[in-house]
Amino acid sequence: MLNEKELLIFLDIGSRGEIPIEWEWFLKNKFKLKINTFDIDLNAELNQKENIEYVNHQYGLSSNSEPKEFYFCEQASQSSCYKPNKKINVFEKKHYEKRLNYRKVISQNITTIDSLFCSEKKIDFIKCDTQGSEFDISLGAKESLKKFCPIVALETWCENIYSNMPLDFKIRAFYREIGYQLFATDIAAAWRYDTNNLFPLSRQRLIGENLLFVPTLEMFDQLNENEIISKIPILCFFGFYDYAYNLLKRRKIKRYLPKLEKLYNQFSNKRKFHRRILQKLIGGHNHYPRIT
Repeated sequence: MLNEKELLIFLDIGSRGEIPIEWEWFLKNKFKLKINTFDIDLNAELNQKENIEYVNHQYGLSSNSEPKEFYFCEQASQSSCYKPNKKINVFEKKHYEKRLNYRKVISQNITTIDSLFCSEKKIDFIKCDTQGSEFDISLGAKESLKKFCPIVALETWCENIYSNMPLDFKIRAFYREIGYQLFATDIAAAWRYDTNNLFPLSRQRLIGENLLFVPTLEMFDQLNENEIISKIPILCFFGFYDYAYNLLKRRKIKRYLPKLEKLYNQFSNKRKFHRRILQKLIGGHNHYPRIT
């Protein structure tokens, strides 16, 4: 059992049996993680690693605890609480074939983040990739978001790939309303319409976005020093060293500045290397991790 005070507390919603490979960054930099997983497979067992403590919650998450319809797709990662929309068959077959082959079940084990974590001392980071339930889950986490000020990474949809699901603009509005700022986006899905391969180089249409939300400096004012410090590695992971510095400066937390500078120097040196060598070979390289 790891020392609770030293842990960064993560919620990995839609973990699908494994953590993102990019999270190895935290382990390489000697951070210790407690990862609360919420998986399609309620009995999923993640690979044990040093300095990671897993808690697999055998619940689905929503805005309330009522039973939910769940649509198991042929490809498990495409399963959703929202019914796949038959109208997506205008796109290339690879995008809809397994998504439209599904079976419906009723899931009884449903709860909210607010209910499940009401007695916890902190939450540092939430990653949510659930094929459409991000808004409902966020509603059920509203008090936790305001209390713990976690950094939040969400996969969202720009179009109704699943019927009647809330789209990205509604999620953006919700987080802005409670005091969060949109810090970064990247493409989660881009699809082409079906043309029987007549126009294979057509530009792909934006279908889904990954969104990264971070609390305002004013929201962070309610947290104590240790709670602030546990947010710094996550900001650095996503490349926001400048915001991390301003957060430490605002709270006069000088003791963590050497660690912040060390993390930045590692990043800076790696980036210089890529600029000097890899860019010449492949014309560019993304130095920041995917949001989800």
